[in-house]
Amino acid sequence: MLYAYRSTIELTQQIKDVDSTNEKLLLLRLPRIDEHKHCWEATIKRLFFLAKLLKLDITTETVFQILKPQGKKYLKTDERKLLNYHKVFSWLRYEWYMNPAPINSQTIEELFQRNNLTDYRIDHRNIDNFLRFIQIKTEHPLNQAALCYYLIPEYIKFPEHSKVILSHLTTYLVLYKNGYDFRDLLILEEATYQKLFKIKPKVDLNRTNLAKLIEHFTFYLNTYLEKLIIKIEQGRFDLNYPPAFFSLTRRQQQILELFNNPEVLVNNRLVQQQFKVSQITASRDLSKLASLGLILTAGSGRSVYYLKI
Repeated sequence: MLYAYRSTIELTQQIKDVDSTNEKLLLLRLPRIDEHKHCWEATIKRLFFLAKLLKLDITTETVFQILKPQGKKYLKTDERKLLNYHKVFSWLRYEWYMNPAPINSQTIEELFQRNNLTDYRIDHRNIDNFLRFIQIKTEHPLNQAALCYYLIPEYIKFPEHSKVILSHLTTYLVLYKNGYDFRDLLILEEATYQKLFKIKPKVDLNRTNLAKLIEHFTFYLNTYLEKLIIKIEQGRFDLNYPPAFFSLTRRQQQILELFNNPEVLVNNRLVQQQFKVSQITASRDLSKLASLGLILTAGSGRSVYYLKI
């Protein structure tokens, strides 16, 4: 398939608008605890609206129970699906933020594997051609993100639920790779559910329609970010949780300081030795930091270690 589109005056202006709004969002002054609250709320809502898109019967309280430290011990299939998505999103934030490496079909396949999805078939040759096309240096990252959002599913045969997962993750991937993290507060899943961004199963691939799709994406992205800024400036939160949930003990703050040394591998054993605590206490502290999105769990089994996000 060949893709082309003609940039328009409207699209150029909308990209400038998004960049301007993003700059305003990044410059907002926030107490650290409010920053944690907004990021936590975004995480909850990201999974809640994904559940809505996948037609899963899951509430925000259920998502909270899945994610909180020492949360649900036994997860249902649908709950594990959401947890996998959250883990892949966290990995993506850590691994791909400002990553100079090009995105290719192997990257896309890794998103599936990390989500434990097996019911798919990728057209590697064509998807690599598409990814090379959108990643040329003159292509603005927001154009790249919009094209991935709408078109990447065209290259992969999979069930509808996998399309929803891949469309969002690849869009986040392109945005983070190019430095557009939006303070980790963007919730594409909410915008999709509210039909701000519309995923079409088939797209008429001509220049006019592709340009219109990108215009549509950037316009509503800017609208979404403007509403987010107003919400933050007004000090509003959609979800309420005990303030103590976001507070860190002195030891937990000191654990975060361990990550300042790039030569130190932070794991449960190191925390035990450094602070003279039990394995259970070290695990509880690390789980708390991970649940707040401050650190990322890596490895598996006895080889688990942690990375600073």
